[in-house]
Amino acid sequence: MCNQIKQSLPGTDCVGTGEPKFADLLTKVDKQEPVGLIRLGWVMDYPLMENYLGPLFSGDPKGSSNHYGYNNPTFDALLKEGSAAKTLDEANIKWQAAEDIIAQDMPVIPLRFGQNVYGFSEKVKNVKVDTQTRVDLYTIETSD
Repeated sequence: MCNQIKQSLPGTDCVGTGEPKFADLLTKVDKQEPVGLIRLGWVMDYPLMENYLGPLFSGDPKGSSNHYGYNNPTFDALLKEGSAAKTLDEANIKWQAAEDIIAQDMPVIPLRFGQNVYGFSEKVKNVKVDTQTRVDLYTIETSD
């Protein structure tokens, strides 16, 4: 990561420091000790926007993984309205508006994303990958 930062931002110095236990790093972050850039690996457990918006960014109540103290009352209100919506479509409208605030405020900087590589042959069809990057084995069919 440091090499990428140095190459992308000439004149910027970066030194990587290992932290043997992720829990120790989070303790330092929660105590607001200086730690520099850190990784906040987060994988969506359920295919709902609230599954990452709430834990990562809610301030009232503080999200379980909001280690940097982000707090925006408008964001929190939209998150709660989405959770209280009667339909998923109504919820998504609120959550997307909340996500727009995150994109504007930029409380964290997305540096990189995971990548999965999948392969399949011409002997199958309807190969689909879901929002959690899993191949949906129930939709695969053999080709004629």
